[in-house]
Amino acid sequence: MPVPPTNYTSAIANEYQSIHVFRYNQNIKTVFILAGLTESLEILIFYDSQWKFNVPIVGCVSEA
Repeated sequence: MPVPPTNYTSAIANEYQSIHVFRYNQNIKTVFILAGLTESLEILIFYDSQWKFNVPIVGCVSEA
């Protein structure tokens, strides 16, 4: 039986999430992904491989 995650970030990492929007901006060379059951997971990937994600409901912002 799976052990429930201890925080929201663990839940995201351990489950597949639906992708609602996948957009590439050629001008600034970024990829934007909007995902999650409630479209609450935002991922931004920059041209230099830096990335950040935002979970607005929880207010958690993380950067690599």
